[in-house]
Amino acid sequence: MRAVAAKAIIILLLITLNIPLLEGKIGYSLNVVVNNSTMQSHWSRSESTSKLKVQSETRVSGDGNYSNYLKISGLAGIGMHDRTHANQGRLAIRDTLQVESSENWIDIEERVTDNSEQYSVEINESLPTSIFNNNRILYQGEGIRVNNVYTTREDRVETSFQASKFTRSVAFAAYRDKALISARVTPSGATEVEHKNAGMAFKLSSASDIYSGIRFVSGDDLVEEDYLGQFALDQKVMTQSRFNLTEAGQWSGCCILPAFSLNRTSSDANED
Repeated sequence: MRAVAAKAIIILLLITLNIPLLEGKIGYSLNVVVNNSTMQSHWSRSESTSKLKVQSETRVSGDGNYSNYLKISGLAGIGMHDRTHANQGRLAIRDTLQVESSENWIDIEERVTDNSEQYSVEINESLPTSIFNNNRILYQGEGIRVNNVYTTREDRVETSFQASKFTRSVAFAAYRDKALISARVTPSGATEVEHKNAGMAFKLSSASDIYSGIRFVSGDDLVEEDYLGQFALDQKVMTQSRFNLTEAGQWSGCCILPAFSLNRTSSDANED
């Protein structure tokens, strides 16, 4: 989408890739309760995706007001959410988005008997899903607010900015291929083990003169930062977990990579 520069331009982008439940969905949902005369435990798991392929290129350039809303969800836990609103000012945006998801297989093997106090299940799934987004914003004017969320099944990155003079370049890529999940439920509790081929990469460079905020969550790891005033950020996040399927049909954990790694720097931005 393109807007030609003029004295007053109102730009509105509304993009939603939010797949409604039960419309072309592929997946499963398990809810289990196991109890005896004194104890009870609960375990649940669900996963779904839709066959989808999206490619888009967005270019915006002009003077005026601007609003954008983008949401992608319902794709094997991978998604993103963007809310941007700019008051009167000079704005330039370049955005590339690629999303693809499909299904190879879902095999579920449950083991339980009547009056049993133990339930076990093994789920072998392959729902190949990937997303790539590259976005750059340049703005100077009466004020801009930008809020983004990037998610996988295990990880979440949130960013928030407010500025009258603002630059930001962000790249986000995530994929999920195969997974093997084993669970055991008894009245005293539930255990779950997951082996998966999945990963996420996030890179951010920004400069804002009012507020900058960023939050990373991956399992039990949490990093949260807030900055007031003129500030420049340079952030990188990478997560990856990988298992191989042997010739005997067994999953091997020999090739697992670190589950969470964070490389970040931040500094006061110099005024021009």
